[in-house]
Amino acid sequence: MAELQNSERLIINTLFDHTIFTSTPTPDMTNATVAAINALKRPRVQRKITRYLKDLVGMGPDNYQENLLFLLGPSQLAADDVHILLATLKAIINEPNLQTAETTRLVTTEKIVRQVRSEVVNLDEKIIYRRITQLFVERLNLLTPDRIDGPTPDQTEFVTEYWDVSQILMPWLSAWWTP
Repeated sequence: MAELQNSERLIINTLFDHTIFTSTPTPDMTNATVAAINALKRPRVQRKITRYLKDLVGMGPDNYQENLLFLLGPSQLAADDVHILLATLKAIINEPNLQTAETTRLVTTEKIVRQVRSEVVNLDEKIIYRRITQLFVERLNLLTPDRIDGPTPDQTEFVTEYWDVSQILMPWLSAWWTP
């Protein structure tokens, strides 16, 4: 296997830890992370990382607009799950409160599921909700279930569920969406 530079090791470790490596620097990133982002912009580094991971685990990361996604696990994603992944990212990117500088990162669960359903028409909303939960909440830890103060347990009102979008995902989304 090829000898890795510090920035290449950082990228690979981030992919193993978070499954996503974003190419958008933010002010709170360390100098080492910014250096790794700059290194990733070189095709030679991208090829080296891909080759290294293929040699190590048999597959390389997926590249989405210069952002790396490394979904490693016992089962690969089915075509419907990849469609749900991309449709969910699109729905979150287009969420108005995430496009502003607001501090809230909450998205309405029902709204996201309905938007994904409009893209993934062969599955019903319950299945889409479960798959988004499995993929984004349990596997990637990019969304966290949340509820705004709602009714008490003895009330019969409907409680609106939200997902809190992870800070890790925010620079990745901003790389896709430009105002």
